[in-house]
Amino acid sequence: MAAAVRARGRPARRGPGSTHAAVHDPGDTDEDREVVENLELLESLDAASDLEVLLELAEEK
Repeated sequence: MAAAVRARGRPARRGPGSTHAAVHDPGDTDEDREVVENLELLESLDAASDLEVLLELAEEK
């Protein structure tokens, strides 16, 4: 379903600090919105994980 959401030509969703604003199409189904929200959450968690690794590396120096 996420591929179907991206296939509509919307900008990629990004986590916090992104230059891309989340765009919600009024024609989205509840399932589409749930998929987008889950994707945004996963991207946010990935960004937080990256930050955690960078902080650990900084502490080692």
